[in-house]
Amino acid sequence: MTRAAEAAEILGVDASLRGHWREVAAQLAPYPAWETAEGPEFAGIGGEEPKHLPDDHFGEAAFYPTLLADEVNLDSPQSQKDMMLRTIRALRPAGTSSATLLLLGVPDDQAGSRRQRAGENAETLLNSRSGRIHLFPLASQTAEVAFRNFQARGGFLVSACKNSKGVYHVEILARRDISCRLMNPWPGQPVVVRAVGQTESVPVQIDRSNGECLVFAAVANQKYRVEPE
Repeated sequence: MTRAAEAAEILGVDASLRGHWREVAAQLAPYPAWETAEGPEFAGIGGEEPKHLPDDHFGEAAFYPTLLADEVNLDSPQSQKDMMLRTIRALRPAGTSSATLLLLGVPDDQAGSRRQRAGENAETLLNSRSGRIHLFPLASQTAEVAFRNFQARGGFLVSACKNSKGVYHVEILARRDISCRLMNPWPGQPVVVRAVGQTESVPVQIDRSNGECLVFAAVANQKYRVEPE
């Protein structure tokens, strides 16, 4: 219901219903949990241990709303990420576990699956499930890799390149008027954002509430280049 309200705001529809949807979502019971010696895990049914049996459906996403709603992501509190990781490892035989590990920032050697390796998952290069754009969250530090026009949540087409020295090219095309939130590809360094073809820089704010996030107002159909100062 939260996602429906967000989508309605983006599309400019259902204005009379959005507030009610959020009220209902705020009063829903917490996700079921199962207590273990290591800490709590998410459960499909309250009081039932999360497990995956040989004859069960190959993927667990259908009955874990935390997966479908993207409510646990790279920018979630560490306690929530730990809880999700414990759950996924308990369900390791299920098909979507390794993919979700990758989305939570767990390296390929820990995700470990023949069916889903980090190099085959686009979100190792761009992850925006939280609404904040993370570039190359799981790409090898020594690898030279690039991508063009990957869709990021909120309405952006993102292109970026990196090599063994780090990120050296970032362009973001806004598909609508919206605030862009990009995790600083060069943490600790000042950054300049310019509309392509313009010499004047765009005002950028730094949100340090959870990491170092660059925030700037993007205009529809305008492409921006992000560079170290």
